[in-house]
Amino acid sequence: MNETVWLLKTVLQQEHYSSSTSWNTFYIESSTLSNFNQKENKFLKKFIEEYNPSSDNFHVLDIAMGQGRNSIWLARKGYKVTGFDSSIEGIQIAKNQAKNLNLTTLQTHITTIEEFHFGFEQWDLIVCMYFPIMNETSYLRRIEQSLKYNGLLIVEVFHWDSLSDEYIIPIDVTYRTNDIPLLFSNLTILIYEEPIDYSDFGNKLTKIIRYVGQKQYSHIYS
Repeated sequence: MNETVWLLKTVLQQEHYSSSTSWNTFYIESSTLSNFNQKENKFLKKFIEEYNPSSDNFHVLDIAMGQGRNSIWLARKGYKVTGFDSSIEGIQIAKNQAKNLNLTTLQTHITTIEEFHFGFEQWDLIVCMYFPIMNETSYLRRIEQSLKYNGLLIVEVFHWDSLSDEYIIPIDVTYRTNDIPLLFSNLTILIYEEPIDYSDFGNKLTKIIRYVGQKQYSHIYS
């Protein structure tokens, strides 16, 4: 479950918004929420525009794609994008947008990260924005082994220093300095930064972590 919906509600409403059913409600209401970035993530946009990978046979996986703001943007650039989310409403919004834009390079799946089949050396880029990255060997291995040789993982999450009484941030998407590189220690760090910037959820200046790692090896796990 993507816990970031908690940022948009009060403490008293958090319990209600911890259910998958509530995520359907959130995506229905998302177009009217001023504190939710409905456009593509700007770190992702900047990286792709500077890295400028060829759209020829470039496969992207968007973990917890939500209503598809990042997936749609990537598909419009010509990349072959697969996204999944547990929210039926979120996926339906993405599918409707893709249909209206005549996009044929976006595939969507209603599923959880536990059930999704990542495959082996399948993705050139995996996008993971404000999603809880569990410190479990099998979980991390599934992500790493699904990247192609020279494949990229891009992550944006909240920094631990952002926690405060006034700004409610769920622990699951909050990390300390160097937590993300340590979780993916087999990947080579291309970008690691901790800027003060507007997050996608909350519409407040806060400390966030931005990371890009690259798989500079090809290895079959036993």
